[in-house]
Amino acid sequence: MPAATFRTKGCTRHGHPEVTLQFTKEPPVLGIERPLLQFFEGSVAKGVKFEPGQLVQLGWATLKLAARSDGTLGVLERTMDGLGNFVESVDSSLMQVWVQREIAGSVGLAEKVSFPRHEQLATVCKRLTKADIVVMARRETTEPGDSGWFIGCTDQDHDHADKANLEPAQLYGVCCRFPPLMQFLALPPLSEVMVLGPGRVRAQVRYDGKLVEPRAGSYLEQLNSLKD
Repeated sequence: MPAATFRTKGCTRHGHPEVTLQFTKEPPVLGIERPLLQFFEGSVAKGVKFEPGQLVQLGWATLKLAARSDGTLGVLERTMDGLGNFVESVDSSLMQVWVQREIAGSVGLAEKVSFPRHEQLATVCKRLTKADIVVMARRETTEPGDSGWFIGCTDQDHDHADKANLEPAQLYGVCCRFPPLMQFLALPPLSEVMVLGPGRVRAQVRYDGKLVEPRAGSYLEQLNSLKD
């Protein structure tokens, strides 16, 4: 049984099935479901027709629609186990997008938030699995399949200018292996992040070459101040 279920209310008046959102756990943030419900209701009101099997983009996450036995459309999200299977829930995707927005807002970049997509590529250091400190940097790109992100280690003896030390990887796969990195992915081009671990995650953010201190009380400020 789902822990919580939410449903659109205005789609049937346009001759369109309502859309059902299911949570496997109680929603961690009050009202976190509202933007997605409003997206479906607003789109249908404008004449958009959603169909089973259709993919829908929510921030960086890819959702999939499916017919439900109650006549509504269900919303499925990808599992974060690296297999890419879709399950009927929205918990993970909504929370991921919420956190990505919170990170951007923490450093005054809410208006510049730039969501990549699951399937876009990052340039990744081959030593990432051994890194206690991860550096992330995002550049401008016009390539549709390129997120602009570089993700690497800080080892002085590992030359990131040597392409043999790097490899392309889908962001979805990177975040399945390194979940803490996901929350920084919507920071805009010209952003740089130093992520310290392992264990408790802390991060420093630079934008356009300048260190940006998290706002007092912000998500990132609280993340950095948590005790081990």
